[in-house]
Amino acid sequence: MRRSRVVLAGILSLAAVLLIPATASAETARQPGLSTTQKAALLTDFGTALRNIDPGAMAAVVTPNVVWNFPGTSVESGRARGVKQIIARAKVQHDFGLTITVEHVTFAAHDMLAEFHTHAQRNGKTLDEYVIDDFQFRDGRISHIDSGVSEVNGVNSFFS
Repeated sequence: MRRSRVVLAGILSLAAVLLIPATASAETARQPGLSTTQKAALLTDFGTALRNIDPGAMAAVVTPNVVWNFPGTSVESGRARGVKQIIARAKVQHDFGLTITVEHVTFAAHDMLAEFHTHAQRNGKTLDEYVIDDFQFRDGRISHIDSGVSEVNGVNSFFS
């Protein structure tokens, strides 16, 4: 009986840690969050800069040390750091004929999740993929993007 109480106490302690948000740091407390309108505008401007392969426009919407992670092992995959590498990723997308459509956007207190439908045909291969990007913000700009895809092997095959 005593062991089950200890296990239960441990589980409750873990649940409290996972479910109760930590106190915000002094830096976070000083910085007001972006509104949903501001986040949506950054997403629109990011998409325009990506589509137009425009380094100047990209630099206006991302932090200088922005990071964009994309899963897989293809030329599209890996970690892009900074405007130059993000623009290089945009060139790959353009060269492979990728079209990207925003399907859904979900706003969180600090982040924004966007679901995209990506489609392309090239060299007898078709890409028809859903991507979810987690956008994080700092200093009023996009600072980090983590992409998730529904079929990593399909992405790897298409971008090979």
